[in-house]
Amino acid sequence: MTERNHARMGHLIPVLLFVLLFVLCCAVLTGVFLRASAMGQQTQAYNDAVQLCRNRAEQYRAGDPGMENGWYDADLLPAAEDAAVYRLELTEQACTEAAGVLKTAAIRVYDRQGRMLYELEAAVYLPEEAANGK
Repeated sequence: MTERNHARMGHLIPVLLFVLLFVLCCAVLTGVFLRASAMGQQTQAYNDAVQLCRNRAEQYRAGDPGMENGWYDADLLPAAEDAAVYRLELTEQACTEAAGVLKTAAIRVYDRQGRMLYELEAAVYLPEEAANGK
């Protein structure tokens, strides 16, 4: 009877080692996939911030005052603060020259926690007649 028990134990140990190795591999792969998912979400946030800044910079260069500071949802559409994912902030400076006005703006996008995701500077030169409102 003891020989049978030893034979069973002889088969059980490799099976237990295989299961242990399988569980460890699953744990490592789960960690890798969770990290990849977090990196994917972070990359999407950075891409959205770049797109928001570029869109606003083009509006600024075209002379569209638009909404200077605002909240945007995940689809990059203006949204209420409680439903928003990103906050766009524009700070503007004007420098008067002899032939017109040079306006520069720093456009920044922040996430919901207040971390700055991206910053872009845009400039527009307004000739004298545009600067005087003609």
